[in-house]
Amino acid sequence: MSIGSIILWIAIATAVILLLIVKLKVNPTIALTIGAIIVGVACKIGLVNTATTIGTGFGNLMTSLGLPVGFGVILGELLSVSGGCRVIASTIIRKAGPKMVPFAMALTGFILSVPVFFDVAFIILVPLCIEFSRELKKPLPTTVVPTIAGTMAAHFLVPPTPVPLLIPDYFPISMGMVIILGIVIGIPVTIGVMKVYDFLINRGWWTASCVREEKVNVENEEIKENAPSFAAAMLPIILPVILLILSTVSSAMGIESEIIGFISNKNVAMMLGAIAAYIIARKNMTGAEMEAAANKAMADAGVVLLVTGAGGSFAAVIGATGLSKMLADAMASAGAVSNLAILGVAYAISFIFIVSLGSGTTASITSMTIMSGVLAATGSGINPYCVVLACIAGTMSLHHFNDSGFWVVTNMSGFTPTGGLKTYTTALTIMSVFLFTIAVVGSFIF
Repeated sequence: MSIGSIILWIAIATAVILLLIVKLKVNPTIALTIGAIIVGVACKIGLVNTATTIGTGFGNLMTSLGLPVGFGVILGELLSVSGGCRVIASTIIRKAGPKMVPFAMALTGFILSVPVFFDVAFIILVPLCIEFSRELKKPLPTTVVPTIAGTMAAHFLVPPTPVPLLIPDYFPISMGMVIILGIVIGIPVTIGVMKVYDFLINRGWWTASCVREEKVNVENEEIKENAPSFAAAMLPIILPVILLILSTVSSAMGIESEIIGFISNKNVAMMLGAIAAYIIARKNMTGAEMEAAANKAMADAGVVLLVTGAGGSFAAVIGATGLSKMLADAMASAGAVSNLAILGVAYAISFIFIVSLGSGTTASITSMTIMSGVLAATGSGINPYCVVLACIAGTMSLHHFNDSGFWVVTNMSGFTPTGGLKTYTTALTIMSVFLFTIAVVGSFIF
């Protein structure tokens, strides 16, 4: 089949997925699987091969994500229920002072989004956003946007959230390097988003009509009695990060150790982080409470992993069509195998999927699947992390009404849909531009 035919069927499958999820309220796992079947059958992969590829794609993703995400969700839930997340947030913001509150919110969001998913981190922090915006007598986006920027930067750039956790599976980049680069790039990009948004809000971007008239019912919870200290609450977050980086550092120093290889394995590192969270939670939680928190975490993880795995199935079937090699051959014959062309294709693919499906994980997995094949077929010497950044940059663009995160921010902050577009969508689109710019500049330097 031609590239045009394959892309057409992918577009049709994407439209069907969107119809099933948005209009017919079908579970995303089923919708994505149906979409994968449409692509597989229409692109003549074969009925049996399509079914096998769906299972293989799901299984391969679970091999990489299953245990780390499960341990990470347990870690985050224990930290949240024990009051550790609230301690981290309140301590950082209290130490920062009024003038530095927006930066403190961004840093807190960045830290909390390492062990917990974006929506949980934002729900924890939104009462503080509302409280401090009132104290500072400034519009709510002054604190909400830094929180969005910090949490989303960590969510897409720093493991153990699904997208950064999968990067080494597609590109020759170690997990330790993914963490280091994610932090090095994520923090300044977050600050850049804040600065650009300040420029916009000072020029009338935000208006009173962007806020609902009714009062937002958000309780600012007090810190639990006997909650863990700041240092203790930070331990389950920092421990797995240090362990994951350890392998990269030891390799750079020429140190070979089976013990280091063992504890720096993402499954083991995240398990040790979860164990640390259990130990710390014992200070103010009973065994029954910890068991309930872990059970809730696993229920939440099950939903996340099913949808993510189905996204992996969809991406695997697209990969089985041979689209990557066709794109690479077409780019080569057109003389368009430049760094900018490769990054542009990576951005465009993830952009199309995020705008149409609203799932950042699916968009990233699909674009990384295709682009890893393009790099292999073209033999391009472009830095692979620049391609990763381009994929993630496209994924950050134009999040709108079909993204659950959009509604979490909009409803919890008391914004109108327009207010959501002027905060959540705008902040992530600005971040997208920054990340793509870094990818382009980095591709010519490294």
